[in-house]
Amino acid sequence: MFPGTGAENETGAGNIFNATLKAGTSSKEFLELFDSKVLNPIDKFKPEVILISAGFDAHKRDPLANINLESEDFFKITKNIIDIAKTHSKGRVISFLEGGYDLQALSESIIEHLKALKPHV
Repeated sequence: MFPGTGAENETGAGNIFNATLKAGTSSKEFLELFDSKVLNPIDKFKPEVILISAGFDAHKRDPLANINLESEDFFKITKNIIDIAKTHSKGRVISFLEGGYDLQALSESIIEHLKALKPHV
């Protein structure tokens, strides 16, 4: 969801799910949109593995995207992805660190992301 990219009609082979966001989108709006436009189609797609391009520039402190996510929102987002992976892909998830340009927000968000990725024993 990099700013200026990812039109909703760009679907690839039916395995790309984009959600258009407006500047100033709140956490609540983002999470609702992510659920309906990204997670629900992924759940229906039933992936064998999920790749996460883990960018944190949607944090409210980040100067790039002008989206208002809190650090804890990245836990929720990741946890929801993990739940789908447990259902359809035996928990197989690969996460690649991408953007984030406010060091405090990046640090906090990565910690939340990693907490959600940590297997429960």
